[in-house]
Amino acid sequence: MKNKTNILKSEDGSITVLISLMLPIMVLLILFVANSGQLIYEKIRLKNTCDAVALGAANVQSIAGNEIGDLNKERETEFRKLRKHVGRNLWFSLWDAKRVVKYFKKCISNLRKYQDESNTYYAKKSLEIANHIKELNQPKNSHWDLKPDKEDNEVFEYKEAKKKHVYYAYGALIRGIDPTLIVASKWSNSKAGRTEVTGAHNGVRYFPMTYDTILFGRSSIDVKVKKTEKIVDAGFTLTQEPKKFMFASNLFGDMPELKAYAKAKPAGGNIYDGKATYKPVLVK
Repeated sequence: MKNKTNILKSEDGSITVLISLMLPIMVLLILFVANSGQLIYEKIRLKNTCDAVALGAANVQSIAGNEIGDLNKERETEFRKLRKHVGRNLWFSLWDAKRVVKYFKKCISNLRKYQDESNTYYAKKSLEIANHIKELNQPKNSHWDLKPDKEDNEVFEYKEAKKKHVYYAYGALIRGIDPTLIVASKWSNSKAGRTEVTGAHNGVRYFPMTYDTILFGRSSIDVKVKKTEKIVDAGFTLTQEPKKFMFASNLFGDMPELKAYAKAKPAGGNIYDGKATYKPVLVK
């Protein structure tokens, strides 16, 4: 009888029962922690990739801003050459004076064309580099969708700044040839060279001439562009579609859709002043 009472009061094996009851809960807790860690990791990776996408696109936009600014400098240089050539000479006729103005106008307008081409080219490239960065970082078992805030055909919005003027003098009534009095000049496009390229072109030809009457003229030229939009940015939303967790997805369900957003912009430069110092800056 005493032995039976001791058997009933014995606690041997109770820890085994407790472990068998707690083990499933512990396993579920470990799986929950592992899946939670995966979720946090996926969020961080998505956000870091989105930041890299925005910075990569803004970096390309910075290249566009620097190139447009450099071309503004070139346009200003060509205008100074025009002012130097046309202003320091007495032209044989009004037609000769206008020929030199027309030549340099063409040089400057060609540079404006290069600015527009750069603006559209780098707008396309900024989206291409953004998608390339996304593809490089996208895991094989995930599907990411990248959506820009806007898909513009241009990086910057700009317009021609205030026109600048050049003044010139030309002879009206020829008195005759007198090398001791006045040196006149004519303009030769063939001597100046191609208008498509920049350089030290000078189509002036000098010869002696004197006039009874000297007249003056003025021409107006678009020389530089300036931005009309204050903020140029590259904003992107990166979305990861729902996917299965690493462990017990049948029990925990699928991982929810994840989203990340980032915005960057080129900063530090100035198109109008020709400051080619744009760099990408993350703003959001």
